[in-house]
Amino acid sequence: MEPHADEPPPSRLARRLTFNQNLVSGCVVFFTVGVYLAVLGLGAGGGKPSSQRVSDISNSSLYGIYAVFGFFTGAIMNKLGPRLTMTVGVAGYPLYVAGLFYYDRTANEWFPILGGILLGLSAPMLWSASGFIQWAYATELEKGKYIAIQYFINQVGSVVGSLVAFVIIYKGTSTTDGSPTSVYITFIVLICVAFLFTVFGLVSPRRVRRADGTPIAVFHNLSMAEEFRGVARVLRDHRVLAMLPVIFSCELALGILPSVNGRYFNLRTRAMNNIVFYLVQLPASVGCALLTDRLPFGRRVRGYVSVGILGAFVFTGWIALLVWVSVSPSWASPPEGGVDWTDGDFGGPFVLYLLFGIIYGSHQQIGMWVIGTFTNEPTVLAIYGGLWKGVAAAGVAVQFGMAAAKVSYQAQIAFALALQIISIPIMLVLLARARETNYKSEADVIVPHYAEDLVVDSEDMSPGEANEKDASKQGGLVPATGS
Repeated sequence: MEPHADEPPPSRLARRLTFNQNLVSGCVVFFTVGVYLAVLGLGAGGGKPSSQRVSDISNSSLYGIYAVFGFFTGAIMNKLGPRLTMTVGVAGYPLYVAGLFYYDRTANEWFPILGGILLGLSAPMLWSASGFIQWAYATELEKGKYIAIQYFINQVGSVVGSLVAFVIIYKGTSTTDGSPTSVYITFIVLICVAFLFTVFGLVSPRRVRRADGTPIAVFHNLSMAEEFRGVARVLRDHRVLAMLPVIFSCELALGILPSVNGRYFNLRTRAMNNIVFYLVQLPASVGCALLTDRLPFGRRVRGYVSVGILGAFVFTGWIALLVWVSVSPSWASPPEGGVDWTDGDFGGPFVLYLLFGIIYGSHQQIGMWVIGTFTNEPTVLAIYGGLWKGVAAAGVAVQFGMAAAKVSYQAQIAFALALQIISIPIMLVLLARARETNYKSEADVIVPHYAEDLVVDSEDMSPGEANEKDASKQGGLVPATGS
């Protein structure tokens, strides 16, 4: 067992500071997932409308493998550490984009399908490390902030990638063509920049320190068999099992909107929609962090408010989309080549795109915050990282599979609506049973200085008194560390 040794607070620029490690992780996601989402949002993998079927097959393969492998990546991350795990995770993204480029130019299907399979193996490695960093390195007062920072940087990557594609497409091709070669090459180069951040930016969790100088936890050297037994224990946790529908449904919009975008709009409008879809998530991510971390209430009440607001957006957005595809004549018979932003039928669907940008990001962020209330134990949170993206990938795989099988849009939307609506009461029930703090109950987690009095006092108080004291501390009176 490692000694619990406080150190002088690290410099604000020190790599080993928890806040800076979270920034580095966000930069890796910026250049990988951000670019991937920019490609996906173009519809048809950035290719011609006829490429949509192969894009759906590639993505359903990707997410199907991802869903299975994601369950095990937390244990792998605990053995390899975030640096090596994330480096392996980056490797699948340039191959995926290269496969889509190859198909768009040759019409040969093997490379994009192989690229989807390889990304299905590598992406959960990246997300397991990313989730571990955002959950385990944050104190309880800043979990929402750390999640929002990574998500914000991710979406900036998507905005930048979408802008690159938009500028090249707007200047260089007709609206009936696929993306030009320069789009694909630019995306591949951007993705490869992520290797620099994983290799030179990330450090061992044992070296990481909070802003007050405290380590995050005591780490043990466990065998791979023990790590996998830890995965099994997590999967028996009733709270985790209850979260599975929430996680499964959180990214379903990712399986529907690109198909809607590719079917209804022309290429330059698809590229612009992509920009605004990710752009609107930037203020939404900040709003989620303010709701979960900064409202002047205890953790449970902040959670109730956050989930309640999310539920209103979820219900409004999916019902509106279902009504539009059911009754709109412009959806039933879009013009040849697709609707352009200069057409009269552009406005309403564009507003829906903005709304779903908020829903897509907020459902993930608030759901991640809820599961982050379960524990501060780093090895468990690493498993949560792989589990989260694995189960979410299963949902997207089902959605892409439905699209590839030509299931009606009404059925796809109704499926997503039902699951996302069910997720709201599930999160509310779990929040009702959440502790206001977990620091007093986890032997290996090192308590940050701000929480030491809270932990001692809480042990001598009734639950109601402890909650009231914790609420006063978490209502913005205690400065967030690492900022």
